[in-house]
Amino acid sequence: MNVNEQNNKNFASTNFLQYNLACKFLWSYVGKKSVKELAKKRNLDEKELAGKVKSTFLEILARTPSIGKSKYLFNLNFGCLLFAFPKVLPDISGEEFKMIVYMIFRNKTLAKLAKKKMKIFTEKRAQEGEYNSGYAFDWIAKTDGSQYPKEIYTTFTACSLYNLAKQEDAVEWLPYLCGTDYFICDGSEADLIRTKTLATGDECCNFRFINTKYHSAAEIMEKEGIRKEELK
Repeated sequence: MNVNEQNNKNFASTNFLQYNLACKFLWSYVGKKSVKELAKKRNLDEKELAGKVKSTFLEILARTPSIGKSKYLFNLNFGCLLFAFPKVLPDISGEEFKMIVYMIFRNKTLAKLAKKKMKIFTEKRAQEGEYNSGYAFDWIAKTDGSQYPKEIYTTFTACSLYNLAKQEDAVEWLPYLCGTDYFICDGSEADLIRTKTLATGDECCNFRFINTKYHSAAEIMEKEGIRKEELK
């Protein structure tokens, strides 16, 4: 390999996502298990389906801009795997896609880790301020902890998953991922009120975390006249 070839290889490895350890983990615990269920349900050859989904997963990773060591990297890797399925199965249903999205939470270790990472009401989180890694494809967020410990507001004006969905022509599937935020909050001493998302065409995703030690989202919504239908 000459110098130019090595430089090109280094450029590719630093500017696009790689099939890293997290991706291998996702493939084993989400990809392969989802393939198995879909193959059985649709009477498809499991090995053939697995090969197509994995190769598509790798292709999406290879063309997705890197976000460095972003704290949200796992989420983006997960999105790359999820969006591989509709490409391989264009007629995939909403219920089938939802099954794949929530497959990760069937694993007790992963579910516990997700809820631990989602621990909202900490001083560290309340003092986060702005998040901007400088990578164009990464999330951009601003956290307002002035109401801590009762509430914390985080507003995302950029989202890697939204960027990825646009890149892969998969925006219609994005709300299924957004819905997991409510699932993760459940049992983490926090409720979520969110009435805007980039996925539905809004200018931001407005996360309002409610500390259930003080009050619930339902109480806040009733008091402020926020209808359940407004949640996104």
